[in-house]
Amino acid sequence: MKKVLSVAVVFILALSLFACGTSTPNTEPSADTAPPSPPSVADDSTSPSGGEPAPSSEIQYGGILKVVNSAEGSAPLGIPWAQATLEQLLLAPFFEELIKTTTKGEMLPCLAESWNLDMDNNEIVVNIRPNVTFFDGSALTADVAGWNVMKQVEAHLVQHITSYETRGDLVLVLKYDTWSNDVLSSLGACGLCSKESFEKNGEEWAAENPIGTGPFMLKEYIHGQHLLCEKNPNYWQEGKPYLDGVQYVFMRDAMTQNMAIQAAGDDSIDVLNINSAEQVSMLKATGLFNITILHTGPVSLTPSSMDTESPLSNLKVRQAISYAVDREAIVAARGFGICTPGTQLVSSESMARLPDEYNLTYDPDKARELLVEAGYPDGFHTTLYTQPGVADKEVTVAVQQMLEAVGITTDLEFPDAGGYSSLRAGGWDGITVNGLRQFAIPYKTFYLYFDPAQTFMVSAARPDGWTEVMEAALKTEEPEAGPLQDCHKLLLENLITIPLYNMSDNWIMKQSVHDTYYGYIEHASLADAWMG
Repeated sequence: MKKVLSVAVVFILALSLFACGTSTPNTEPSADTAPPSPPSVADDSTSPSGGEPAPSSEIQYGGILKVVNSAEGSAPLGIPWAQATLEQLLLAPFFEELIKTTTKGEMLPCLAESWNLDMDNNEIVVNIRPNVTFFDGSALTADVAGWNVMKQVEAHLVQHITSYETRGDLVLVLKYDTWSNDVLSSLGACGLCSKESFEKNGEEWAAENPIGTGPFMLKEYIHGQHLLCEKNPNYWQEGKPYLDGVQYVFMRDAMTQNMAIQAAGDDSIDVLNINSAEQVSMLKATGLFNITILHTGPVSLTPSSMDTESPLSNLKVRQAISYAVDREAIVAARGFGICTPGTQLVSSESMARLPDEYNLTYDPDKARELLVEAGYPDGFHTTLYTQPGVADKEVTVAVQQMLEAVGITTDLEFPDAGGYSSLRAGGWDGITVNGLRQFAIPYKTFYLYFDPAQTFMVSAARPDGWTEVMEAALKTEEPEAGPLQDCHKLLLENLITIPLYNMSDNWIMKQSVHDTYYGYIEHASLADAWMG
């Protein structure tokens, strides 16, 4: 019997109000068209930036929204599928995806109005939104969308799609080789750029010139200083964007960030997106801001276990490292009431969550015993590399002391974003202190970091049986807990990466900022954002 999964028209119309939808908000949604609930926040005194749009009578036009986040502004931004670092936080104003994904895993129509999944014929039929143009004036067509998808396939951002065909200007048919229950969500991996500009001007030009369909266009980009985006006058959502522009300010120092979010005038910022629990705690105490907190997975230690000549390739050594770390003490010192001990690689709400008996404990005596069993009674020497903008440097120093207490001495290195990206993609000798970002669909997390085809964590070994459990997790019609738990269990049993503490994405916003959808929609474009 033929299986066809369709997106309901009512569902599309309701959700298209968010980030990629109609320009008139539904202020009194019916039961059938009510939008999804906004993201949860840390406490009742704070409020999210997402949720239902304000009535149109309250929305105000104008203003430049000034944002500071973890990006450093060090890389070209024009090729969406080539950006796999924190710099991707800067792409959303320019580029839009076929499908938007919420942080809860819901899929929303964007440049794709609707889609049908035909499992008997191994194809996805995608209806492209009409009357959408890129910044260069070229039209979004099925062929342009298909060309972008195949570029994403080449970059390993989309799996299993083998080819595409078109049925008229606006119907795209994507062919896949084998069923994978993440094939639809992968169409939200990254935005679409202009095929015409890319082919006319070449890849080098395209890298420096983002030509998308988004609400804002590039005006000025001074690497390491700021990125200024101006309103797209031909944006396909009528009446949007409300802002005149968005400016990303590249500001690394925490004290400077805190001063800027509390200031007024030219030196002020409106949104501060940070990982630091200490900063969130300090700014929350002022009572001046709306704060959205999204728990995103653990900061972890990832040993270079691929190198069979390294002590870190020995499972007993990795177990010793885990036992040496006092997670409760780390959180007591640096959690600030927001971070929690990291005992698994997914959140407590994830379908991949394992029973409590898989939690990790602190036992330095056991750590020393395991080092003796592994053949390192006198310990060994290695290096800790801290991921910038994500991992807490003070935690790295604490981990250094904890490892030294059981006989493992370490050097500390704090590379910049470019240096860390080179380590991650080119390999490292030692242990990275890195964020393991959790996605709403657990398989996406496992694939991004641990699939052998990926350039993330290239020095981390993949455990025996990894390919088989990954494939089993994809073969169910919908994602299921059992197979995803098997993936998670294999990673934890082999301690391919060792969780330390659970981190969060935090958005500190002035009360004049509305409807950014930060913490609710991945790759929020700010088309709906406005300032009071």
